[in-house]
Amino acid sequence: MRLLAAGRDYLAIVLLIVLTACGGGSDAPSAPPTPPPPPPPQAATISASATSLTFSSTAGGANPAAQTVSITNTGGGTLNWTATSSAPWVSVTPSSGTAPSTLTITTIIGGLGVGSHNGSISISASGATNSPVTITLRLDLAAPRLVDPGLWTGVTSQGRSINFRASSSGLIDELAVRIDAALSNGTCTAVFGGSSAGVQVANSAMADSVSHPAISLSRRIPVTGTFGATSKVTGNIGGYSGSFSVICGSSFVFGTGTLWSAMTFEARAMATVENSVAFSSLIAGEFHACGLTASGAAYCWGQNQFGQLGNGTTTPITNPTPLPVTGGLTFVKLSGNGRTNTCGITTAGTTWCWGSGSNGRLGNGTTTDSPVPTQVSGGLTFTQITTGLTHSCALTADGSAYCWGYNINGQLGDSSTINRTAPVAVKTSLKFTAITAGRDYFTCGIAVGGDAYCWGAVPNSTSTTGPILVTGGVKFTSIDAGQSHICGVTTTQAAYCWGRNFDGQIGDNSQTPRSVPTLVSGGLQFQAVDSGDDHSCGRTQAGLVYCWGSNVGGALGTGTLVARSLVPVEIFGGLTFSSLAVGENFACGLSSRSVAFCWGSNFAGRLGIGASSNSVAEVPVAVHPRN
Repeated sequence: MRLLAAGRDYLAIVLLIVLTACGGGSDAPSAPPTPPPPPPPQAATISASATSLTFSSTAGGANPAAQTVSITNTGGGTLNWTATSSAPWVSVTPSSGTAPSTLTITTIIGGLGVGSHNGSISISASGATNSPVTITLRLDLAAPRLVDPGLWTGVTSQGRSINFRASSSGLIDELAVRIDAALSNGTCTAVFGGSSAGVQVANSAMADSVSHPAISLSRRIPVTGTFGATSKVTGNIGGYSGSFSVICGSSFVFGTGTLWSAMTFEARAMATVENSVAFSSLIAGEFHACGLTASGAAYCWGQNQFGQLGNGTTTPITNPTPLPVTGGLTFVKLSGNGRTNTCGITTAGTTWCWGSGSNGRLGNGTTTDSPVPTQVSGGLTFTQITTGLTHSCALTADGSAYCWGYNINGQLGDSSTINRTAPVAVKTSLKFTAITAGRDYFTCGIAVGGDAYCWGAVPNSTSTTGPILVTGGVKFTSIDAGQSHICGVTTTQAAYCWGRNFDGQIGDNSQTPRSVPTLVSGGLQFQAVDSGDDHSCGRTQAGLVYCWGSNVGGALGTGTLVARSLVPVEIFGGLTFSSLAVGENFACGLSSRSVAFCWGSNFAGRLGIGASSNSVAEVPVAVHPRN
């Protein structure tokens, strides 16, 4: 019985355990299952309505219209973004915000040259899945258009007006008028289309003394200023027409009371303001010229026989106008005073030359021509450079002089007459503040302290393979060598020249050669003087330009073709210039509006006016910056 009872108790215990494990015997609910974790929040995603933008305008013209880009968040959360530009000519407004937003992109083209300019905008946001987003930008600047220098002639009686029409469209910026009249003296006032045209006209006193009323007086009345917007060209010819009056008082008397008779005049459009490229400096060689823009872009025009224009070819240019130098280099200085090559210093301090490589004049270790810029060997960093007929020289920051190229007369200054294909040091302990390479195998420089030294086949002196002191005791602040003469400016702004003088290029009212610096006649004070082959020009502090010496091809710019002037004469037009460059029988200058003008012989198209004929311009004409 006891065993039976014990067995029943054991079975009851087992049954209880089984029921408990199966949930039986209890009415308590089971625990609910654990829910899955929530999904993580969605990250913000930047979305821009454009991935690239293109802007177009004309170099020197108005800024292109602004463009907009929409920024949205195609992800979750909040998108706080920031926009930055890689190019200084791009403005982004606003520079930060919260999506959705509108971004305004503006391009500022001042100082940029002709061609395509590339940049980008980066839009970034912290935590965004695709940050940053890049928008590429391209700015295309077309070559500007200038008014072709027009020539208008006509006859008017006293107080009458004459109508004229320009030869093409544009805004006239500077106009010059020449009047030939049969009378003695007095004052005439030029009036252009009334005061509403916004042109200030200078009076010119006809003070020439004559003894006969039939003599022809030629006076030049400068007309400067800028037309208002309403004066923009109209008409089916695309020219500007307006009136020009020459008004002379009613009391001009010749003995018995003869009044003014008919007057003949001509007017030339000297430049335009519409779409003009702003050059910052100019150089002039024998048969070509170059200009540098404020942004460091180089342009050249004229003869291209050896690739001295740097445009990648040696093809003659049919209608020579400024062409960009290839290679994408940014220059701070150019030099091309010779015939066959050009050199420049970049913003990085490297020196590049192009054109003829004969005798090593490119300085790249070879004698091979190059129609594109090739870097000068030696790894030197130069701050100044000068290019003569067949050799070049440069200065380092500490005033050390180096030269390379043709050396038949010791013009490299290295105590030898061996040609050098790479820069060699001028053998001297002198340090120079300026250096200039002459076209006839010589070099000159200004040493610290203001003394001038020359070496090579120095005009009217002894040839030497190293620097020798220029006698005379004159201290110079600037110096420039021509073909066979040298001119410089002193600390008192007086101009001195020396060398050969067969055309009066010394400017001392003689044709006598000078072996020492000789004061230029006229008592003028110059900021700079530039020497050409057989003539010279100087720029005063007021910006007026005077020239002297040979007038072949109208190189003096006076409006005449007289053979020469032995003293400084003011160029025609009354323009003011900020810089000057003188070549072989021509010269160029930058007006106060940074418009390039050239005058003289147009051989090989070196005036840059779109004509390659051997024409002449005896007055300044605007360079045409067209492709």
